[in-house]
Amino acid sequence: MKSYSLWINKKKQAKIYEKIIKYKKNNKTVLVKTIYSGISKGTEKLVSSKLVNKDQFELMKAPFQEGSFDLPIKYGYINIGKIVDGPKQLLNKNIFSLFPHQSLYEIPIKNITILPNRNIKKFLLTANMETAINIFGIQCQIKKIKL
Repeated sequence: MKSYSLWINKKKQAKIYEKIIKYKKNNKTVLVKTIYSGISKGTEKLVSSKLVNKDQFELMKAPFQEGSFDLPIKYGYINIGKIVDGPKQLLNKNIFSLFPHQSLYEIPIKNITILPNRNIKKFLLTANMETAINIFGIQCQIKKIKL
């Protein structure tokens, strides 16, 4: 099966690459077809502009990224998809994962979140909500506010 992924191969320059995916059904991973892939405007702008400081490479590393912040890199962490192969009980389920921009991918089941079957597009905001909650939590720690 063909899969297409978005790579930043030069500063502020993206390229789409084709890859053959060979999925062997098992009980630990699923094959996912991307429905929506969200872009984090701030983070991905830093990455594509090659503005991530070396001391931040490990901290900013996305779970399934390939390449490095020195470029080229396949980056991203906002993915809504549908399970197209894997354990029978998971087939056709919509999921959220922290996977880069790629049309078809294999991912461990432990790294997916099953979504309800309604209005799945709103889950593109999941990563943004996590950022907001983290910022709020840090502000509470700085100001010593009890939650």
